[in-house]
Amino acid sequence: MKRFAFGIRFKAGSNNELMVGRCLKVLHGYHYKQSVNIIGVTFPKYSNRTIGDVIGFVSVEWLCLQQLMTHHYFQQMQKLKKFTFNEIITVPDNVPEVRYGKDQKSDKYCEGGRQRRIRRGQRIAGRKGYVYQPRQDPSSRERNIQLFHRIPMTSSENPSKVYYYRLQRHKANKIVCDGYTSYGLANQVDARGTVPELVFTNI
Repeated sequence: MKRFAFGIRFKAGSNNELMVGRCLKVLHGYHYKQSVNIIGVTFPKYSNRTIGDVIGFVSVEWLCLQQLMTHHYFQQMQKLKKFTFNEIITVPDNVPEVRYGKDQKSDKYCEGGRQRRIRRGQRIAGRKGYVYQPRQDPSSRERNIQLFHRIPMTSSENPSKVYYYRLQRHKANKIVCDGYTSYGLANQVDARGTVPELVFTNI
């Protein structure tokens, strides 16, 4: 199946993770408006240090990508010279496939996750009338958590509230052209879409 893609490079010196979060929110809005989840995201410059200064959008639907490119936020950032676009290209054959998704384990075992579990236990104990005694936290044991990048996101209901996506990359051994979340990512349940490890040479 033929796939298409376009890439955006952020201006040098940008906060890459912040820019990625804003791009994911634009994609979420597009998917919600169109009632489809047909576009995946890829990060060609993903490394141990940063998620990179390029984000790519991939789909089997050329028209959907063209519509996304014309989103007013993307156009505004291009006029301000904060974004550089490339034209929509056809994804070459024999490009390695990857899958990007939220890392649930690091969400669970980070300090914020531990505090949420404690607060939940205290609420339940208070409702049932007993004193909350936290069990030994298994997250204190040594765990092998794969590299992730923290992507700041804002809530539509409360734009001043910031939460974080812990984004990971995994190798994929076959192409899956659909099944993305509204943010263009994969999950462990019903969204197993993959994306190519593209290199955009003209942005």
